[in-house]
Amino acid sequence: KAEPKAESKGDDLTKLDGVGPKLAEILAEGGFATYAAVAAASVEDIQKILENAGSRYASKDPAPWIEQAKELAK
Repeated sequence: KAEPKAESKGDDLTKLDGVGPKLAEILAEGGFATYAAVAAASVEDIQKILENAGSRYASKDPAPWIEQAKELAK
């Protein structure tokens, strides 16, 4: 059985509150494909990726994702 695309590249970022498949793809393309990468990132780092993805994503607050990713990365 083939793995879903997102999981073959990293962790399932859709487990983070408010992150859907498209947003998970944007984060992965921005270099944040794993919980460890998200956990190690600053809010500003992730915010830049979201701003580059367009206004629909620029208003998202990545701070809770970082905290959740720290727990999931354990």
